[in-house]
Amino acid sequence: MGVSGAATTAVISQSVGVILGIRILFGQKSRIRISFKGFRFDTNLIWRIVRIGFPSLISGIQRNLNQFFLQIFIAPFGTIALASHTINQRIEMFMSMPSMSFEWEPGVLVGQNLGARQPQRAEKSAWLAVLLVEGLLVVMSLVLLIWTAPVIRIFNGEASLVNMAGNFLRIALIGYLFLGIGSVFMSSLQGAGDTIPTMIISIGTVWLITIPLAYYFHLQDGWGIYGIRWAMTASTVASALANFIYFRTGKWKTRIV
Repeated sequence: MGVSGAATTAVISQSVGVILGIRILFGQKSRIRISFKGFRFDTNLIWRIVRIGFPSLISGIQRNLNQFFLQIFIAPFGTIALASHTINQRIEMFMSMPSMSFEWEPGVLVGQNLGARQPQRAEKSAWLAVLLVEGLLVVMSLVLLIWTAPVIRIFNGEASLVNMAGNFLRIALIGYLFLGIGSVFMSSLQGAGDTIPTMIISIGTVWLITIPLAYYFHLQDGWGIYGIRWAMTASTVASALANFIYFRTGKWKTRIV
């Protein structure tokens, strides 16, 4: 079925996930009991949800736009370059799993502890999550650095592809070391309801760092396709540092939602 088979698989898996999630939420075994009894539209609550969630929506759109423009810059370099980029994106998704697994929990704990008027405990939750995620990412990065070629060959064993994708991966590893810092602090800020700064950081890193640097570097002699990967790494590092700096200001502790 080719590409259509992959799309069909995605639809089936996501549909099954939604059905199972609904069953758990409306079942008797979940700690959260949802019922439509007495349901009514609360315009004040709806506005609060939109006000907090809309900046996160913009951040997600920025990430997709980022990939769209990067594909445009990479396409002229040919099939090998596109395939190498795609393989690295798959590896990055795998590397992001520890971050994704731990990034939601500190966001929940931050919101919970701020509600309990325990800002110091909220901050401690975020830092513990960063340490856990970064520990995992360092180990995974070392594995990828040592066994770069074997990992690439899992996807494709063509020599030219293994070489280019391997070089991509070595550049990306620098950014992977900052992946946990950016994702955990962003989740923590969002858990505190302070979503506008994370939106600004997302917009800034895409339009002031990733896209301009990728466009500039890929036109320069000696950089070429690798300049785009360096631009992506620079964006990851900048995003992590920006979220870290804002988190350290502590302004999120006084956010009223």
